[in-house]
Amino acid sequence: WYHSHPDVSRNAPPDKVLPRVLVPTILALLLLAGLAPSSLATDAFTTDRITNSGSSVLIIEDGNATEAFRPLAENVQEMVRRGITELTGKSTSREAWLSLVSTQDTVGLKVYSKPGPNSGTRPAVVSAVAQALLAAGLPPRQIIIWDKEEPDLREAGFFQLAEDLGVRIAASTKSGWDETNAYDTPLIGNLVFGD
Repeated sequence: WYHSHPDVSRNAPPDKVLPRVLVPTILALLLLAGLAPSSLATDAFTTDRITNSGSSVLIIEDGNATEAFRPLAENVQEMVRRGITELTGKSTSREAWLSLVSTQDTVGLKVYSKPGPNSGTRPAVVSAVAQALLAAGLPPRQIIIWDKEEPDLREAGFFQLAEDLGVRIAASTKSGWDETNAYDTPLIGNLVFGD
């Protein structure tokens, strides 16, 4: 059996599947690009905005965000501030965050901790976002850093970060995830590689 696009489901139009496939990759590349070594960046600080009808992508680059591949907290915080104010069109970080969430909301910061502190979600970025939310007036109890496995969160440094900031941390496998119940959806057709 031959399928001209083995990496795309034959049950969905390619123009609908491709954006869903690329979103995680683009987000990962944006985070990596934002924390690239200074020798790779061309401008000291740039922001580019890419929009379409349903979403916005904001690219923030700072050639001075790292030193010897280690994030510089002040520069990362400035990148987060510039990004959120550019995204929302607000003049301050506090106004920008409060245009998206209220001080009554609980905000979960989903991280990817399995690869560790240098390859997954960078703790410096999570710290900058959490600090900005705290400065906007969200109570520490209403900010939760989370991922699937507790050992991964510990190894990547997120438990220490949560303790330092006074925010909560949770592993979904320890927080109510039920291994015995599975969500099952019948599929019409056959799955192909990439589904």
